[in-house]
Amino acid sequence: MVKCIIISKSQDVMCEELDEVTLKNIHELLQNNKIQKDLKKVYTWDFDEDKIEMYGYINGKEKDINRLELPEPLENKFYYNELVFFSLNENNEYIDLDEEDFEDFYDMIFGGFDDIDSESDGENFADDEYEDDGFIVFD
Repeated sequence: MVKCIIISKSQDVMCEELDEVTLKNIHELLQNNKIQKDLKKVYTWDFDEDKIEMYGYINGKEKDINRLELPEPLENKFYYNELVFFSLNENNEYIDLDEEDFEDFYDMIFGGFDDIDSESDGENFADDEYEDDGFIVFD
């Protein structure tokens, strides 16, 4: 059994297990009415010493477009319903991909994200610098 990550078209993240990674098994895991031949391995990324593979349906209706933001060269392409991600080790053997590893991978493919809660640009305003309507007052 190998763990994979499934991203629904509504951006829900699910961790599932699969006995063997084949297009037929992925299609059956997703249990939707899409045509199996439309399911493809779309892209492979290098991630640390491992690789991450993405599978998705390449044909579908506009209402079924998966809205997960993807980097170049996938950013202007459409994939339908669920997207499925697997991890492979340096020997090209499938290994478990959990939600935490997926989040690290997703941050990496976009060059990292800033955490606005942990950063400060040095501009802190005192309470007396605000008017009652919420605007900042500079005297």
